[in-house]
Amino acid sequence: MLKKRMFYLLIFIFCLPVLSFGEDVIPTTIFSGKICTKWKTSCNLPCSMNTTISSAEGTPIVLLKNSIFFKFGLIWRGENETRVSQKCTIIIHVEKEAYPDSDKWIPLFEKFVNVMSRQGEINEEFIATKDILQEKPEVKYRIIVQTTMPFGRRVKHSPTYITVRLAPWVYSTATATSIPPVFVATATIPIVLPLPDEPNITAEQISPEIKEVLPEENPSIEEELPASSTISETNPQPEELLPAVEETVTLEKETHSLLTNGDFASGLSAWELVKTGRGKEMYARLITNDDTYPFAVEIKRSGSLYIKGEMGIKQVLNKDVSRYAQLFLKAEAKIIHSSLRSDGNQGGAYPISIRIDYLDVNNETYIWQQGFMYAPKINYLQIGMQIPQDIWYPYSTINLMELDPKPLVIKEIRLSGSGWRFYSRIANVELIGILP
Repeated sequence: MLKKRMFYLLIFIFCLPVLSFGEDVIPTTIFSGKICTKWKTSCNLPCSMNTTISSAEGTPIVLLKNSIFFKFGLIWRGENETRVSQKCTIIIHVEKEAYPDSDKWIPLFEKFVNVMSRQGEINEEFIATKDILQEKPEVKYRIIVQTTMPFGRRVKHSPTYITVRLAPWVYSTATATSIPPVFVATATIPIVLPLPDEPNITAEQISPEIKEVLPEENPSIEEELPASSTISETNPQPEELLPAVEETVTLEKETHSLLTNGDFASGLSAWELVKTGRGKEMYARLITNDDTYPFAVEIKRSGSLYIKGEMGIKQVLNKDVSRYAQLFLKAEAKIIHSSLRSDGNQGGAYPISIRIDYLDVNNETYIWQQGFMYAPKINYLQIGMQIPQDIWYPYSTINLMELDPKPLVIKEIRLSGSGWRFYSRIANVELIGILP
């Protein structure tokens, strides 16, 4: 009997950490879709590739009790009919809506994932994003997924929109596919709401849940109440109070668009041409025949005789941005062709780049720049970024108000290409300031 008791005691001691800390780790990964990539072969050589994406849009997702962190996850499936292993890069871009029904999106992060499909096999891999902090009771997120391949037809993937809610009571989800959500463990932070000061609280104002933990200073109060007391009927349950909490917590932040004609619907109005060097064919012009965007700017340079040059457009702003807590730049870029295999060795040469000139509090001029290229060799990692060729790439900056030194006045924004020969397009350019 003593040995049996010692055995149960040891089991209890070993299980105690799990029982004590199990509630602090709550699995919360929200399934956002499935990617399927197929490679087909002809005469033992890869001849075609096709990628499809099924999104999991549906009813709003409710997080677990006390959970304010979560991830988006998706499943990649590769079907390789060839006799060589195939590589695929998946780009996951996550944004959140600035405030409800605004259609203004704030970039959160971007993740690149390389997956490999072995020869003649079917492979599956689960991909999860970074941790996301749910700061408001309800937030709408936009997930944009792209795939890059060395050959084959490239599919334009539509964004997925998922609404996530904070709720301390239940977790429920409904998706558009039959694939169940996949969960991983994430850390959680308990939410504690302070009680308001009520100087004279009577027995009628105390709900049954609170009375159970209060000391019985006056037992007669409990005895005077009838068995069918209506206290719980006059005091709403936590579920009934939740909409009122949402109404007081959700704040709509005012946003301002600082660019004029950033969608180029009015042609190149408000923009100026930028040109250095010579070329047989050198222009920056509006096009209206793109398959994706009704208005875009096409930038091209050829016949340069291997002499570096720049071609593009700019807009002079001279706008004070000191009152904004957040400042974001968004654009869609597409590189059709570039002659350079790297970004050079003279400060960076890119077939398309975005540049912002700004002043700090000391009236000193600084330049922020982001260059794009599909060539694999990048010498200036702080400027250059590799994107797929001949695919529209959605780009969003970090909060530019966090630059060091911090911007005070935005002087101008420049959209241009540089190098020997390049052929690119850019569309939907936005510079958004968000007030505190």
